[in-house]
Amino acid sequence: MKHILPLTYEPKIPDVRSGKCTQTIRPISYTKPKKQKDLVMFHGWSDKPYRSKWNWRTPYWEIIEVFDIHFVDNTDRIIIRKSIDDYKFFTMSSKDTEKLAIKDGFENLEQMINQFRKMYGEQFLEKVFTVIRWRN
Repeated sequence: MKHILPLTYEPKIPDVRSGKCTQTIRPISYTKPKKQKDLVMFHGWSDKPYRSKWNWRTPYWEIIEVFDIHFVDNTDRIIIRKSIDDYKFFTMSSKDTEKLAIKDGFENLEQMINQFRKMYGEQFLEKVFTVIRWRN
């Protein structure tokens, strides 16, 4: 299946387009789930998102890994739980959560959490997200 996804987070766009960044984290889509071996293409908008023409697009790339995560407020810090099976999540190590953030183009986990708060508000703690990784 082919998926076409918008990319609006400005700092990440050059890295995705150049092939430096090969991961995106999105709220889960129950109607259009992504799977390994599907194809994904990204595009940008010429003006307001969803109200303007596309001004660039990537080629289609093969999805090589997909898994779900959710953020948990563990009183002293935010932890990330990764899905290993439908509705079964395990807590990722600090090292793996840092790697996840860096692979997504952030300097560290704290920067990623701050950006998710900005994009989704505190509701980001109530959402399930899908991590999509591809090969250029």
